[in-house]
Amino acid sequence: MDKHLMLNSHLLPLNIDENDMNQESDSDISSINSDIEVDEAEQ
Repeated sequence: MDKHLMLNSHLLPLNIDENDMNQESDSDISSINSDIEVDEAEQ
């Protein structure tokens, strides 16, 4: 029982971290795209 509880409690933070990472990567990609657009506009 204890092992199952530990696994379950460990899986929840992992899922939350995955969602946070996805959101961060999306914002990073959008910021990179905006940087590229600025570079193209300057040229």
